[in-house]
Amino acid sequence: MNSVSAYDIFDESYFESESEEQLEEKELLSELIFEELTYGASRLNPDSELVIPEGMTDRIADSIFQMAQYEPCGLKGCVIYFNIDSDKKSEKPQKLVKIRCDNYTVATFEVHITLQREATPWSRIVPQLFRSLSGNTSSIIINKNYTSSLKKLFRN
Repeated sequence: MNSVSAYDIFDESYFESESEEQLEEKELLSELIFEELTYGASRLNPDSELVIPEGMTDRIADSIFQMAQYEPCGLKGCVIYFNIDSDKKSEKPQKLVKIRCDNYTVATFEVHITLQREATPWSRIVPQLFRSLSGNTSSIIINKNYTSSLKKLFRN
């Protein structure tokens, strides 16, 4: 059993060593999310690029870490599903990408995240139209808001 003295709790190095590791893991997860979202968007529409708000993948990684904190296998047991809402309100969100955090650990929970497209004002539509007419790529612009849900895959 690990015992922590009062001196350890107030010693800054005690917190730094633990939080540095967590920050590094969150940063790696954030980078993985960004790469996979970019890949998923290119698979969805090869002629478009995905525009994600700054810091959004960090926020998503942080919320996944918070959810994983209470799971039996932690982050290793997580499978993340990303969807993107459709242009039309009547359609279901489109599947974008699936990320297994660890291929060697049995999945114990799933996180379903639905990204929302930015409502495109006319000032953005006109330049997009000219880009598409000239053969350049169009952009899928993601809103800073997203929805997430947790699904447990085991029973207590």
